[in-house]
Amino acid sequence: MTIPKGELRADDILVDGELPDNQCVGIDKLDRRAYLIRFPEDGSLPPLSECDAVRRVAAEIALSKDPNRISQPAD
Repeated sequence: MTIPKGELRADDILVDGELPDNQCVGIDKLDRRAYLIRFPEDGSLPPLSECDAVRRVAAEIALSKDPNRISQPAD
C-alpha cells in the first residue's frame, strides 16, 4: 500500500522524507474495500464518531437526505 508522500509531508508525519519506525497507524474498515487510515498525534485515536472527517461526511449525507432542504432556488 502506498500513500502519497506529499500528503504525509503536509501533515508533518514524515521525518527526513520517511515514516518514522515508531509512528502508530490506525486502520478502520468502513465497508468492503473501503478503509480509513489515521495517524495519531499523541498515540491514541478517538472513536470514529469523533473524527472530524467522518462527522463532515455524515453531515453531508444527512443534509442531502433532508426532505425539507431546498435544493434549487425559488423562481
